[in-house]
Amino acid sequence: LLFPGTVINYSVLYNLSLLLIKLGELGKGAGKGGGGGGAVREAGGAFGKKQAAEEEMYFKRKEQEQLAALRRHHKEEIDHHQKEIERLQQEISRHEGKIRKLKQDD
Repeated sequence: LLFPGTVINYSVLYNLSLLLIKLGELGKGAGKGGGGGGAVREAGGAFGKKQAAEEEMYFKRKEQEQLAALRRHHKEEIDHHQKEIERLQQEISRHEGKIRKLKQDD
């Protein structure tokens, strides 16, 4: 998990793309993969092509949503780390001030 509620598994996407290649042209009836895609997909024709196009659009939207979430997550991580850098720089300055004070007291 990259962050709660969102999973991007590139190996699954890769395997899915390989499966789609094996299926042949979408909407042209049952694929070469050994199983049908339901009665409409098996029949082929305009309805099969329409269903295939809708499925493609669905997965493309899902992928875009995941990529947007991933971008947001990375931006949040960057913001968090920048704030942490600022905090640590303040700590360094504070310690350097203590060292200077100790040197003056000598």
